Amino acid sequence: MDWLVPLEKDFFIEEASQEYPPFEETWIKNISSIPLEKEFSILTQFFLMLHRYEPGMTALSLKDRSLEQRYIREVITHHDGRKIVFHQYEPIEAILTQPNPDSMAFIQSSPINPVINDLLGNPHPLYTHRSKEHLPSKGYELDISQLEPLEDSEFDEVFTFLKSHSPWSPTILLYPYGWKHDSSLKKSIALKYFAHKCNHINLLINTAGDVKLLSIR
Repeated sequence: MDWLVPLEKDFFIEEASQEYPPFEETWIKNISSIPLEKEFSILTQFFLMLHRYEPGMTALSLKDRSLEQRYIREVITHHDGRKIVFHQYEPIEAILTQPNPDSMAFIQSSPINPVINDLLGNPHPLYTHRSKEHLPSKGYELDISQLEPLEDSEFDEVFTFLKSHSPWSPTILLYPYGWKHDSSLKKSIALKYFAHKCNHINLLINTAGDVKLLSIR
């Protein structure tokens, strides 16, 4: 595939730029039992689909206080495991686990955004074949000029969120489900969308042909 150029360096992820406050000045409050009002949005869909196939944890920055109430209604309240990290009595991060089953059922019974469905809608091969987890991997740079750019105004909201909240800013890291290093990859709706939005797209692919990581900036 001449549209994927092998990277010379071993890996393409730069060290996270996010600065964390001193541990002794932070504390965590469990708010799982506090009833919260729910709203559904494209952000709800994205964050619930992250853990559609296997439990995991999501860390959501709360440093932008102007958006805090929106994140509570559209993301935080849709998880049954909810903890808030405070720094000097100011909330700085939400730690989310256990997507609410009713919220997940509602999302799965509704139309899924095409970009989200392409990214997260297929079972990840590493979840079904654990023996592949530690296979050697190699990084590739994608030649964006060989992809037909695709626009998605609905997903723009998720992309804007990811850009402003990534700890690796300006890089965004995503873990696509079920992507393989074959001819179908060039038809990826998500890759076509990111080709429209980004200057650089990198993939980490293991020797079994599974795409383990997507890096965009």
